[in-house]
Amino acid sequence: MAIQELRKELGQYNASNIRVPVVRKISSRYFRKVRTQPKNEIFKQCEDLLESGNWMERTVVFDWAFRLGRRARYQNTMGTLFVLFGFQIAHSFSG
Repeated sequence: MAIQELRKELGQYNASNIRVPVVRKISSRYFRKVRTQPKNEIFKQCEDLLESGNWMERTVVFDWAFRLGRRARYQNTMGTLFVLFGFQIAHSFSG
Protein backbone atom coordinates (compact mmCIF):
# COMPACT_ATOMS: atom_id res chain seq x y z
CA MET A 1 0.00 0.00 0.00
CA ALA A 2 2.72 2.48 0.95
CA ILE A 3 4.64 1.64 -2.24
CA GLN A 4 1.72 2.66 -4.46
CA GLU A 5 1.35 5.92 -2.53
CA LEU A 6 5.09 6.53 -2.78
CA ARG A 7 5.10 5.93 -6.53
CA LYS A 8 2.09 8.18 -6.97
CA GLU A 9 3.80 11.01 -5.09
CA LEU A 10 7.10 10.56 -6.93
CA GLY A 11 5.17 10.47 -10.22
CA GLN A 12 4.04 14.04 -9.61
CA TYR A 13 7.61 15.23 -10.11
CA ASN A 14 9.62 15.52 -13.27
CA ALA A 15 12.64 13.23 -12.76
CA SER A 16 14.98 15.75 -14.33
CA ASN A 17 13.86 18.64 -12.10
CA ILE A 18 13.58 17.06 -8.65
CA ARG A 19 16.58 17.22 -6.33
CA VAL A 20 17.87 14.33 -4.22
CA PRO A 21 17.12 16.06 -0.87
CA VAL A 22 13.45 16.27 -1.87
CA VAL A 23 13.40 12.56 -2.72
CA ARG A 24 15.04 11.76 0.62
CA LYS A 25 12.43 13.83 2.46
CA ILE A 26 9.66 11.90 0.71
CA SER A 27 11.53 8.66 1.47
CA SER A 28 11.70 9.55 5.15
CA ARG A 29 7.97 10.17 5.31
CA TYR A 30 7.16 6.79 3.74
CA PHE A 31 9.76 4.94 5.83
CA ARG A 32 7.81 5.98 8.91
CA LYS A 33 4.84 4.10 7.43
CA VAL A 34 6.73 0.86 6.68
CA ARG A 35 9.28 0.69 9.49
CA THR A 36 7.00 -1.39 11.73
CA GLN A 37 6.68 -4.08 9.07
CA PRO A 38 8.92 -7.15 9.25
CA LYS A 39 12.29 -6.55 7.59
CA ASN A 40 11.64 -9.27 5.01
CA GLU A 41 8.53 -7.39 3.87
CA ILE A 42 10.48 -4.14 3.62
CA PHE A 43 13.18 -5.98 1.62
CA LYS A 44 10.54 -7.25 -0.82
CA GLN A 45 9.24 -3.72 -1.31
CA CYS A 46 12.79 -2.47 -1.82
CA GLU A 47 13.45 -5.14 -4.41
CA ASP A 48 10.32 -4.07 -6.29
CA LEU A 49 11.46 -0.44 -6.21
CA LEU A 50 14.97 -1.36 -7.42
CA GLU A 51 13.63 -3.28 -10.38
CA SER A 52 11.75 -0.25 -11.65
CA GLY A 53 14.90 1.41 -12.97
CA ASN A 54 13.65 4.80 -11.76
CA TRP A 55 16.46 6.75 -10.09
CA MET A 56 14.07 8.31 -7.55
CA GLU A 57 12.79 4.90 -6.45
CA ARG A 58 16.35 3.57 -6.22
CA THR A 59 17.27 6.55 -4.04
CA VAL A 60 14.41 5.57 -1.72
CA VAL A 61 15.78 2.01 -1.51
CA PHE A 62 19.27 3.17 -0.56
CA ASP A 63 17.81 5.59 1.98
CA TRP A 64 15.71 2.84 3.55
CA ALA A 65 18.73 0.49 3.60
CA PHE A 66 20.69 3.14 5.47
CA ARG A 67 17.84 3.68 7.94
CA LEU A 68 17.43 -0.07 8.52
CA GLY A 69 21.16 -0.51 9.02
CA ARG A 70 21.34 2.43 11.40
CA ARG A 71 18.63 1.07 13.66
CA ALA A 72 19.71 -2.58 13.40
CA ARG A 73 20.77 -4.38 16.54
CA TYR A 74 22.61 -7.11 14.70
CA GLN A 75 25.45 -6.48 12.33
CA ASN A 76 24.23 -8.95 9.71
CA THR A 77 21.23 -6.80 8.73
CA MET A 78 23.34 -4.73 6.33
CA GLY A 79 24.97 -7.93 5.10
CA THR A 80 21.52 -9.32 4.35
CA LEU A 81 20.63 -6.16 2.44
CA PHE A 82 23.72 -6.40 0.28
CA VAL A 83 23.21 -10.11 -0.36
CA LEU A 84 19.60 -9.50 -1.40
CA PHE A 85 20.34 -6.43 -3.48
CA GLY A 86 23.98 -7.05 -4.40
CA PHE A 87 23.28 -7.67 -8.05
CA GLN A 88 20.98 -4.68 -8.38
CA ILE A 89 23.40 -2.39 -6.55
CA ALA A 90 26.35 -3.54 -8.66
CA HIS A 91 24.24 -3.31 -11.81
CA SER A 92 22.99 0.20 -11.04
CA PHE A 93 26.55 1.51 -10.73
CA SER A 94 27.96 -0.35 -13.71
CA GLY A 95 26.02 1.81 -16.16
